[in-house]
Amino acid sequence: MLFSKRAILTVLAGGAVLAVAGCGFQPIATSSKDAEALRLRSVSISDAPRRFEYTLEQSLFRIINEDPSAPNRLKVDVDLQERGLAIQQDDAITRINIVATAEYELLDLNGEKIDAGRLTSTTSLNATASQYATEVIRREAMKRLANDIANRLVTSLRIRGLHASSG
Repeated sequence: MLFSKRAILTVLAGGAVLAVAGCGFQPIATSSKDAEALRLRSVSISDAPRRFEYTLEQSLFRIINEDPSAPNRLKVDVDLQERGLAIQQDDAITRINIVATAEYELLDLNGEKIDAGRLTSTTSLNATASQYATEVIRREAMKRLANDIANRLVTSLRIRGLHASSG
């Protein structure tokens, strides 16, 4: 054979790398420098239980940097719904779904809307005979939900290229 399979694959792989590099492809987050670029002046969260608001805010600030000089702020309205999934014959609920719907707006210094979106996330938990154990499990489920909403929200902003430095 004139060309070996290995040579053909090497040429194709090299061509693919050059094509991706030439089209302006840029990974969403490749270093701590990218994380620093995502800064917000403030984050406000409403319509959620206070503990969930706090957990969501802390999850967001683990990913982004709060910067009073940044030109944008994030406003998030959260709606939480609990639904019993598994109901026993004695009407005891043994499986619960918690659905969080977050509507967000990215606003500039003048309060003008730059971007808006809606995210939905679901988590489930098993209820036990112990109310205390069920409450501990519920709190952990709420943490997972807040972390998921925060990660998805920041990813959405990064994909759209919207952050403090885009003004």
